[in-house]
Amino acid sequence: MAPAQPQNQQARNTIEQLEERLLDLELRERARSIDLRVVMERLQVFQVDIYKRLEGMEKKVDETLAGLSVKCDKMEKLVNRYKK
Repeated sequence: MAPAQPQNQQARNTIEQLEERLLDLELRERARSIDLRVVMERLQVFQVDIYKRLEGMEKKVDETLAGLSVKCDKMEKLVNRYKK
């Protein structure tokens, strides 16, 4: 059995317009999906970059803290020596 074909031109045009619209919407949806993937990838790269920067900053803070601790210990010893 053959698929039903519209008998008048107006119905054919309407079907063609709907098919074109559907195709256009599908293409836009694919483009949007690709755009979302690109955005998510960029966000992930940004997140990793920030994480690495924060790790580096934390390491510098720890090193500075250790250096200050050593200096404070030296100053304490010096103050205690002059108190006597």
